[in-house]
Amino acid sequence: SLQGHPGFLFISNPFLRGSQAFWVRQCLKTYPQKPNVCNLDMHMSPSETQDIWDKSAYLLRHPAGTRQPKTLLEKLRWVTLGYHYNWGSKTYSADHHTAF
Repeated sequence: SLQGHPGFLFISNPFLRGSQAFWVRQCLKTYPQKPNVCNLDMHMSPSETQDIWDKSAYLLRHPAGTRQPKTLLEKLRWVTLGYHYNWGSKTYSADHHTAF
């Protein structure tokens, strides 16, 4: 534990050798795909949020000018798997979930 912070545990590397790349890929390429829910869904159509990894990689490889807007991947803040949270009612709904 960390001195002065009871209960705080620091885990230097929770991944097996080679698994970190797998989980990074899952989090950035696989999990943002439908039917999962992410913060981009409220502002864009489902077709616009599909495959944000490849769309972002393309934009980074082919810049259009000196000042670039953020890619969708840079705007991604959260993705939920399983039961989805309704921020309006502040509840989880049994009717609004995806397989996990």
